[in-house]
Amino acid sequence: MKKIVSAILLSAILLTGNIAFAQGSTLANAKSKITQATADYRAKLAEIAPLQEKVRTNRTELLRLKKEANDAYNKAKSHIKGLLKNKDNLTPAQIKSLKESLDIIIQDKQSLAGTIGGIQKETLDLRTAKMEKNFDGVKNSLNSIIAVQNTRLEDLQRIISDINKAATL
Repeated sequence: MKKIVSAILLSAILLTGNIAFAQGSTLANAKSKITQATADYRAKLAEIAPLQEKVRTNRTELLRLKKEANDAYNKAKSHIKGLLKNKDNLTPAQIKSLKESLDIIIQDKQSLAGTIGGIQKETLDLRTAKMEKNFDGVKNSLNSIIAVQNTRLEDLQRIISDINKAATL
């Protein structure tokens, strides 16, 4: 009887030792998988970071250009009001160039208006992709936002130069 009890206790000890050993190896595997997943996640974030920084700098530039466009508009408006007070001194060539400048500014403004809402739509897509941890979707959304921002920057710069030309007529 003592032999049977000893054999049972010995087998129980060996069995728990093997289980502990097996758990130790799965714990190491789990840790390595978590470390690898964390490294992959950080690499993807590092890949996205320059795009996010570009979006921020473009936004700052857009705000600066909007203010500059507003200032140029006010300057041109006061200049044109001054010209209209002295209508008799305007030549037909000046009137024609003013009308052409206004037409060009209207076209530029329509081009700028065509991009309104593009950034907001892409921002919603960006939020969805971030919540789903879809890094390809995040990159695509950020690239789309940058493309819309670049278009808006070009349009604003063109508007500013056209307004400044109208102010010098």
